[in-house]
Amino acid sequence: MIQRVLRRSPPPGWYIRLVRHLVGVLVASAALAEAPPTRIAILGVEARDLPVSLGLALGDGLRSQAASFGWRLVPARDFVETKLVFCEGSEDTECLVRAGAALGADKLVYGTLRNAGDTIMVTLKMLDVEGARIERTVEDRLPRSEATSQRLVLEAGRWIQELAGDRPRGRLRVTVKPYGAEVMVDGQSGGVAQREPVVIGDVDPGRRLVEVRLDGYELWAETVRVAPRETVEVDVTLVPLKPDVEARLAQGGDTTPGSGWRTALWIGLGATAVAGGAAVWAGLSLRGIEDDRQAAILASREGGDPDAQGYIEASEGDDACAEAEDEAASDVVRACDRGRSRALLTNVLVGVTAAGAAATGFCFWNGWIAADANGDTAAIAVGGRF
Repeated sequence: MIQRVLRRSPPPGWYIRLVRHLVGVLVASAALAEAPPTRIAILGVEARDLPVSLGLALGDGLRSQAASFGWRLVPARDFVETKLVFCEGSEDTECLVRAGAALGADKLVYGTLRNAGDTIMVTLKMLDVEGARIERTVEDRLPRSEATSQRLVLEAGRWIQELAGDRPRGRLRVTVKPYGAEVMVDGQSGGVAQREPVVIGDVDPGRRLVEVRLDGYELWAETVRVAPRETVEVDVTLVPLKPDVEARLAQGGDTTPGSGWRTALWIGLGATAVAGGAAVWAGLSLRGIEDDRQAAILASREGGDPDAQGYIEASEGDDACAEAEDEAASDVVRACDRGRSRALLTNVLVGVTAAGAAATGFCFWNGWIAADANGDTAAIAVGGRF
């Protein structure tokens, strides 16, 4: 009996590489899953020339926000006490590293609040214990009048983000009159303005559209530039809508400032231009009629006899016309009649042009200047008049 030995060919090289890659990914994932979270010891904040309660409030705010980054908080002494125990009151990095090692922390977070006149200087640091170096420093300022415990707790979230390595952001402080208006930034609600300004933190740097809305008042909108770690002050005074504007707005009508007057302005400009052109034409044609009248007067003198019928002695004007009627000089009389009619038409057209110019100016005042001054609009044009 013939026995056959079946031999399997070895797997190709790409298959072996794929298996090794998958095994490596699984091992790395398992290592990451088992990696312990970063251990953070938040020592707190020392208040210098300021109430101690401010430093305690900011320290509590930093601790409450740290959990959102997946950090594990390590119990620690207060910053001032830690310096006394390990550093004899100094902020030497080496002794703080020893303090962090004694606490079993990977990183230390601590800082100071300093009185700087009208502002408070906030300095926060993150110390890498293993690397024995300051990993990141955050510096910021707050107006002294706004530096309350509640405000510091609110700002702690933004500062802890910067310590974690996130991009530094800015703030908006919007003061609105009257109260009750909604403040929106880039289409997102930032809060309702009451007696205290609306403070919007964690605003990405760059140009941001700020809108303020309140029923019965005009929409306020403006684009502001936000810089990292800066607070942009925005003061808004809303303008009430007039009753007729509210009615047009409710009916979906045109709420453009002085829109009726602006329409009348363009109509008036057109009528004034037509009347002015006609007045120029009438004035030019009147010169031609005057020339025809002079020619008729000269023709009446061809005989040279002043006593002859139709002879006109006067050279021009009403005297010549009156004499032509007495002498029955028909050509001169017809020229005089045409001149009077054309002169009357010219005067009428000049008057219409002047009246149109006055009406156009009146419409411009009501459609642009007065409308902007009185707020006769349902929307404000940003960056200048409509």
